[in-house]
Amino acid sequence: MPVYIRSGELDIPAPSLGSEDSDDDNTFLLDPEQFVDELPQPFRLIDKFLYLFLDDVWNDIVAREKARVEYAKKIHPPIYSPSLILSKGVTCICHSGDVCFLFAALETGELVSYDAATHEIITQWSPAEVNACIEAMECVLIGPNVHLLATIDDMGFAKLIIFAVNNFFEVQVLNEQPEGNPKSNCMKFQLSKHGDFCGIGLECQDTAWLEFHKLPRDAWIQEIENAQRDSLKNAQISSESINNSQTTDENIPAVASDTFDVKFSVAALAIKVNSPAPLTGTTITDHQEALEKAGIPNTVGDGSKHLFTEQHIEIRRAMTRHLCGESQTSQQTVKRSIPTWHFLLSSRMQPDLVVAPGSESIPVSVCVWWEGSYMAQTYPLLNKNMKDSEIKPDQVWPMTDLITSSCVSQCTNIIGFGFRNGMITIMDRHLCMPRAMSCIERRVPIQDMFILDGSIAVSTPVKTNPPPLFCLIGLSNGEVKLLNCSSNKCTTVVSKSDDIKEKHSVITPLLKLPQAFLWATTNHVRLQDTLTNHIICELAISPSLEPPKSRIFSSFESDVLYVKNEDGSLQIYHLRQFTSMDEYFRNQSVAHPLIVTETIAERCQQLLTEHVHSLEERTKSLSSRWHNWSKDLDVIKNFNSSQKPPQTPTTTPMSRRNYNAGKVMENNHNLTH
Repeated sequence: MPVYIRSGELDIPAPSLGSEDSDDDNTFLLDPEQFVDELPQPFRLIDKFLYLFLDDVWNDIVAREKARVEYAKKIHPPIYSPSLILSKGVTCICHSGDVCFLFAALETGELVSYDAATHEIITQWSPAEVNACIEAMECVLIGPNVHLLATIDDMGFAKLIIFAVNNFFEVQVLNEQPEGNPKSNCMKFQLSKHGDFCGIGLECQDTAWLEFHKLPRDAWIQEIENAQRDSLKNAQISSESINNSQTTDENIPAVASDTFDVKFSVAALAIKVNSPAPLTGTTITDHQEALEKAGIPNTVGDGSKHLFTEQHIEIRRAMTRHLCGESQTSQQTVKRSIPTWHFLLSSRMQPDLVVAPGSESIPVSVCVWWEGSYMAQTYPLLNKNMKDSEIKPDQVWPMTDLITSSCVSQCTNIIGFGFRNGMITIMDRHLCMPRAMSCIERRVPIQDMFILDGSIAVSTPVKTNPPPLFCLIGLSNGEVKLLNCSSNKCTTVVSKSDDIKEKHSVITPLLKLPQAFLWATTNHVRLQDTLTNHIICELAISPSLEPPKSRIFSSFESDVLYVKNEDGSLQIYHLRQFTSMDEYFRNQSVAHPLIVTETIAERCQQLLTEHVHSLEERTKSLSSRWHNWSKDLDVIKNFNSSQKPPQTPTTTPMSRRNYNAGKVMENNHNLTH
């Protein structure tokens, strides 16, 4: 055999696609996962991807069909359609503080007042300069048939408008600047409950601040009455000159009382609050000098007066970048400083603010916190030093994390804060003690909070101190929780496993119907029970990109809902016409007070009664424990008696060494005796 021929099997190449017979042309049907595959590599890869794609599509089809079948088996809540649709072109609406009017702003800049019952147009008012349309509006009742409206237009101006005698009167533009000065834009505009104060959030050239104005509402009511009286006199004089005869008030045209001008008093600036300044280094090196400059020794400050130098702050920032990473610190951008404030009435937490008799309903302070801040500050509205409108806070509440939401009860004696880490804090300003400090959901920010009284659980008021208190909480992941502050028990009302999985939801409790609340997203609106996760009904609304807070409103009696569509039309839902809401309106209860006023003797008697009641329960528990202990002792004795005695060393056989030692000791004993 020649040496140049290599031993072993011949290296015969595999048959190619062209060498296959025509009868075996079905090799593409073979499974690409098999060990033997006749397809070349590019076609095998394509075939594998096709099979994977078909498998995924088929699994998706099967899952959708299964979900559709399960959804069809469920008992669905009723879906109601709107009973009335008003005209188009509405930018914002608000309900009056009573059951009389509905105010709507149009795209053309006009204001329209509707009758709340019949929805007929009463007055359509066009301002003198129609150059902007109103984007936000709020209304309060300041007198008999006198309504005060706080509006913000698309140009950033905040205006006060009064609706009285079926007519609109422009009162004042609060952020109007003279020519040459930079223009400030209004972010928020909020009125107190009875229109005594108003707060306006302004921003200009990357700076933000708050202004609180004292509104002369009594003077405005008197000025409207005087102007109306003068208008009637002028109409009477003009009619006498025309008819050359004496006429009575009944013959005066009705138009005469509606076409008159009023010169209103100007609102006075009460206080001004600036946004928190960024942390900067200080040149003060002495601790005593820093306290003297701050002017508030032995108190909690806002952190603006400190001993941190610029070098120390830079070292801390470098350490933060080192620990958190450069990617996280680079993503932090400068956010817009948006303030949130609540007008507060007098309470025991502010004993220095003395309230005159008869003015208990007038706010005396305001609680302010800014977005991205760790503290809430309380400022007095009655500033003694009127020359300096920028004053220091009376109270500073440092929190454990960033504040994301807050709420205040109707009586302003309960105030709550929600944080980014899922914690909440609810304070009782009357008892000067916390009512709840709980973790709702770990590391889930609190989005919405609402204070509810005990009327959602019990129809008759319970005279206990502190009274029953509930808090409806909306989380950023779409869940809704109900916290019982008395027992510190939290229940889930809306879970994440619902059919509608949308995180950006908004909850709104009905003012006169706390047993139900409104849960809304961009495309879904439904009413749910407050105590359970029962869905009462759903509302058929048109989809819109506008957030639910700016398109869904409720009436003063919580029996009518208004929904603004994308085209500006208004959908009206009468809740009393819904059959699923009959039980809730039938069992409607009166709001329970969150303050129990009692004397010192009554309070001591209540504490003594609670102590005696606890002693009775304690005696019962101790007697039951002694009874159980006697039984346990009997069991232990029986167990010990049943045990065999342990084997002693005398019973064991002695070794030879021990035996000899014992003999020696016995012999020594005999010798001594």
